[in-house]
Amino acid sequence: MEIQQILVKMFSFPLCIDHYLIVDQKTEFEWKLIQSFSNQIINHSIHEQFDKYLNIKISPYQAVQQVFKDLNKVNELIQLIIKIRKDIIYTQYKEANTNETYSMFGTYSDLQNYLGKYFEIEMQPQYNKYQLTEYGIMDLLVFGFLHKSRSFHRVITKGIAPQISSLYSWYQNFMARFEINNMIDPNYLPRKEKRVQIQKNKEQKSNPELIESIKDDKFIVFKDLIEKGVSIYTASLRDKEKMLVPHLVCAFARINYAEYLQSKNVDWECEDNDRMTPLFYAIRSESKGMIEYLLNQKVNLEHKDIQNRTPFYYACSLGQLFIIRFLVEKGADINARTALGRTPFSKTSFLGLYNVVEYLLQQPNIDFNYADKQGRNALHNAVFGPKGGRDGRKVGTWCYDSPLIAQLLLEHGMDVEAKDKDDNTPLHVAASSEALTSIPVLIAFGCNINSRNKWGETALIVAAKFNHHETAKLLIENQADFLLENEGFTAMEIAAKNYQFETFQYLLDQMKPYLLEIEKIKKNKLQEVLQSLMNITKNLKENKYVKYFLQHFQPTYDQDHASFIIEMQDGQNELMQSYLKNQIISQEQINNSFELCLKRKNMSIFKQLCIHSKFEYKVSLQKSLIAMLLESTELDLLLFQFNIDWFNYRSKLGETFLHKLIEKRKTETLLKILHFFQEIIDQTIQSHYRNCFLKLITKNDIYNFIIFQNTSSSTIIEIAVIHKFMDIYQMLDNFISVNYDSKQGLKFKLINYKIELDHATKLPQVLLKEEQNYKFIRKFSEVTQLTEKEILFFEKILINYKAGKTALTQYYQELQSKKQLIVVETEKQLEQHMNNIIHNYNIIGVDIEHYSDKIDQYKISFACTIQLSTIDIDYVIDIMKLRHVCNKYLEPIFQNQQLLKIFHGCDVDLRVLFCDLKIIVKQILDTSKIDMALMKSPNAQSLEKLCKQYLNIHLDKLYQTSDWRIRPLPQQMIEYARLDSASLLFLYPILIDECRKFNLVTKVFNQCQKLSLITQYPLVNIINKD
Repeated sequence: MEIQQILVKMFSFPLCIDHYLIVDQKTEFEWKLIQSFSNQIINHSIHEQFDKYLNIKISPYQAVQQVFKDLNKVNELIQLIIKIRKDIIYTQYKEANTNETYSMFGTYSDLQNYLGKYFEIEMQPQYNKYQLTEYGIMDLLVFGFLHKSRSFHRVITKGIAPQISSLYSWYQNFMARFEINNMIDPNYLPRKEKRVQIQKNKEQKSNPELIESIKDDKFIVFKDLIEKGVSIYTASLRDKEKMLVPHLVCAFARINYAEYLQSKNVDWECEDNDRMTPLFYAIRSESKGMIEYLLNQKVNLEHKDIQNRTPFYYACSLGQLFIIRFLVEKGADINARTALGRTPFSKTSFLGLYNVVEYLLQQPNIDFNYADKQGRNALHNAVFGPKGGRDGRKVGTWCYDSPLIAQLLLEHGMDVEAKDKDDNTPLHVAASSEALTSIPVLIAFGCNINSRNKWGETALIVAAKFNHHETAKLLIENQADFLLENEGFTAMEIAAKNYQFETFQYLLDQMKPYLLEIEKIKKNKLQEVLQSLMNITKNLKENKYVKYFLQHFQPTYDQDHASFIIEMQDGQNELMQSYLKNQIISQEQINNSFELCLKRKNMSIFKQLCIHSKFEYKVSLQKSLIAMLLESTELDLLLFQFNIDWFNYRSKLGETFLHKLIEKRKTETLLKILHFFQEIIDQTIQSHYRNCFLKLITKNDIYNFIIFQNTSSSTIIEIAVIHKFMDIYQMLDNFISVNYDSKQGLKFKLINYKIELDHATKLPQVLLKEEQNYKFIRKFSEVTQLTEKEILFFEKILINYKAGKTALTQYYQELQSKKQLIVVETEKQLEQHMNNIIHNYNIIGVDIEHYSDKIDQYKISFACTIQLSTIDIDYVIDIMKLRHVCNKYLEPIFQNQQLLKIFHGCDVDLRVLFCDLKIIVKQILDTSKIDMALMKSPNAQSLEKLCKQYLNIHLDKLYQTSDWRIRPLPQQMIEYARLDSASLLFLYPILIDECRKFNLVTKVFNQCQKLSLITQYPLVNIINKD
């Protein structure tokens, strides 16, 4: 049919249109692709190329044409159409079903027209007839992919999924319209099950006992098994080649077995997996009698295996001269070519089989000058050395070059300058594979030692590229010109470019007298060579090439060449030292270099610039220097090489550089700086610090610097305590106590407490609440009873969420900036505000900051603060101060069945409330459980990620691991504490709405209520000592 012809044109292999579809043909299709493109590098960036062409404002049709023209690969065409299918199917056939549906390729109508023109040009008669139908070319594309899609057919065999019912209906109509009668294979097996089935079929065809009887020469057993009905074509599954019985008989040269098989009318032309006949195995057995027997049975002497190798070629590759002579006498074609165009003569030359080559040269019809598909003849193969090939080594029975064969061939008149398709002479091949014994032979026969190939490379350049320094030495000793360039680079530079250091060293040593002589005539020649080396090795971190060059040469520098110092990369430290030593860098270049080093975080060059005593540093680089300080362990005291008043420097947040240093916990760097401060106090500071401001610093200045408060009113000592960096705290505290006696840098302390197990208190047993059914809810407000104000608040959140994340983010920030924050520190405050919550609100967000300690074998977590957020107020309750009355005022909150408590990851919070405050929580909703249900995952995302996903806000978790026992609480920790509980109220309506879409509300609500039942934890009493 015409449709079959069009589909074949599109996908380059036949579809089973006239028979039922065997769905599991994907492997065969992939194998055909691999065969088609085995010699090509598949380019997987077709989508980027397609988009690139669209971006330059050409039509989609021209873009498709250009991509096809550029790539010309069936695989890439398929990848493109897969993307079209994904982009079009669900818009064209499932949703809109209109020609004006937009996609990344323009409108559906445009794309269909453009692709139609492409196939119309290629297949006009079939396409014209096809145009008479109601379908377009895009329908062909979609149908073709659905017809071959494993997943599509798997869905159908298991029952049609509701979401693709319209697509399947269209698919059926398409098949009916064009009378495509094939049906889905009812015996379809998934790939894994099919592999198992294939293996079982093979095992049924195999008979290990018959195979072993041949190997062990048990003829009677062999004969009895065949007489009992075992197939004479049984396969040997243990052997790599999967030989059949006739192959195995010939491999062991069992002539009596062969005679018996002949009586059973065996087919001596049967093939193994590599399409080899038994004659190949008879040759392998080196049995002339076995070979002669088969030839007497009129077997095909010119049979070709999967690589188009004949039995004679096979015998030559094994080097069996007496078998080769016998086959020649029987009329074998000695010039038969393989699929790669190789002949037995070129193969034996490659393998170093001198006797065979000599014998073949004596044959009158030998074509010894024949070249294979790569243009290489026997001489190219003979001089192929041990370090060539794709794996960097020669593979074969003879792993070295064959100078004797090369000499023999040259004496018979082969051209020493013969070129392959890339214009490589035998000398190029020998140099690329380090054929050290063959190169003198080629030179003796007059080869051009400086001949260039298609790419402009000489043999010396090839040797340098592959790091064959012994080959390079041999070529130079025979007058190879090491000054010849390819694309502007000498062999020495090419060795450096390919990171071949050993060859680079040798070639540079050879060039040294020449370069020194040229330097006398042409100034700056060495500088030019150095600059070239710099450019081609600029990505190296340890540049041994530049270092080696500078060890042997002293270039004459000038300002013009010095200007490229600002382009230094990592690893150019040696060159920098040379420039500084010659004092030719200007102050402007120094400044530029500073900026570049900071940008690239290049410490090696930066340190060289810092220790150079020629210049004063007046640049303002504070921000960049501090950023570098936080990432490097080397900068520390180099900061004070600059004329920057570090003791009065403040960031936009009012911080000194020590604030940032401690937040990043740079303990080692801080220790060095404290030692430096000690030197200033003791007046033992070294003179090499050239910062003029250091002379004005006093002991009190250092103290004021250490206890300086940022905009959050925190000193560096307080930051260390907040983050539980007790090692840093101890260092700073010791420094202050040693140098400033009674002066203190800490304004708060840790509250003293002790933990006791509580065996006396017995809490009531929690009963399982009857499950609620929320299956038919239409909006979030039907889940629990809310006040009018709360409903209005949540509705505005949903409106802003649907308007886009930007609108919701602005709404969140606007409300939080105006929202009241109350820190509850007295019993009166606690009573007042808890009553306010109970009487005016039906939903709150809850979060707990706790601390973990150990008692006996238990790890005990106790509450430090509890955050409760309503839609109007955020409360931070100081449990460390109010623990003795918390149960009295908080239990009515947490056990109130009309008050919904929103947690995130409430497992730990519930345990803390139960063990510490003796409170059991009822009416819970955990946003982590909602996330797990929506994501169908056993693990939940963090609250930080949920807020980023749904609210587009970033929750700063800087104080998550802080020590929440400290009092008074710093303001920044209070601000941090309120945000978690507040954000939960914003997430609530969005997550409930998402659950409603997938009918998950009942599941998550009932699952959360069961969390209250988990109460098997030890009760404790936390007793304040202060």
